[in-house]
Amino acid sequence: MKLRYFSGLLIISVALSLCAPHGNGLEAAGKITLYFFYGKTCPACKKLEPEVDRLAKRYGVAVKKYEVWHNLKNRDKLLKMLDKLNKNTREYHGVPLIILGNEVMKGGNASAVEALIRRNQR
Repeated sequence: MKLRYFSGLLIISVALSLCAPHGNGLEAAGKITLYFFYGKTCPACKKLEPEVDRLAKRYGVAVKKYEVWHNLKNRDKLLKMLDKLNKNTREYHGVPLIILGNEVMKGGNASAVEALIRRNQR
């Protein structure tokens, strides 16, 4: 009786683990995460940030923001994330910069951010 019970539980747990979505390690549980890297006094960043917030709310995307001009820890985080995604750091210097899933977007506008979010939703 106990053996049959545990065998059933084992089969169910294996089946569930095979059906579970597998992320890229850059996602929050159950929600995709958009990483927004900006400069404190960057005019383009100030213009794009409210659009990112609006679109994230609309599509249910988590947003994490990191100031990289004056914060070396945040700059290091950006470089590590680019490295993890095998992106050339010389190609992706400058802000605003967005990482979502396996994609990196430098600059941009609301339409480009929305397209990026839509491509990365499951």
